[in-house]
Amino acid sequence: MFRKKIYRKRSKFIKFKYSIYLIFVLLLCFALFLFFQIYKNIFFEIPEFQGSFYIIPLDRGGKKIENQDKKGLHLTYKQNNNIEISRDLNLRYSIQIFVSENYADITDKMQHLINIKDDFFNNENLYVVMFNSNIGTQYFLLYNNFYSRELAFEYCKKYNYYFDNCIIVNVENLD
Repeated sequence: MFRKKIYRKRSKFIKFKYSIYLIFVLLLCFALFLFFQIYKNIFFEIPEFQGSFYIIPLDRGGKKIENQDKKGLHLTYKQNNNIEISRDLNLRYSIQIFVSENYADITDKMQHLINIKDDFFNNENLYVVMFNSNIGTQYFLLYNNFYSRELAFEYCKKYNYYFDNCIIVNVENLD
C-alpha cells in the first residue's frame, strides 16, 4: 500500500501561481485606470441652459381679429323725441312680453295688447324700456312692476296662458 501524505509542503509552484494572479490583477487595474483616463477626455458635458426655451414672435401670422376693443354694453343712449320711453324710477322687475330693434314693432304690439277684449293688458301696466349696446338699440315691452323676482314668477305661473315665455327682467340693471 501506498502511504498518503497528510501534510504537504508548499511547493514553489503554488507560490508562483499566486504571484501570477497578483500580477494579472495589478495589470487589470492598471489597464482599467488607463482606459478611464484616455476615454474621459472623449466625452463632453453639456452646460446647463440659462436662457428662455422659446421665443414668441411679434408677428404671429394668421388672421387678425377685428374689434377687440369693443365693450359689450353702452347704456348711455341718445334722446330721440319721437320715442316714448318709460321713466319710472320705481320699476324693478317686470315680465318681458316682446323685444325688437324697431320701435314701430313695439308700438304695434302694445296697441294690439291693449285692444284685446280681456282687458288684462292696460296702458298703465305696459312699459317700454330701451337698451343700448354696440350691437344696436333694443326696445323691451314689459308688463307690470314687481318688487321681487319671486312675485313676478308667481304671477307668471298664475297667468301663464297670456305669456308665451315667462322671462323676468331686472329693469334696475339695464341702466
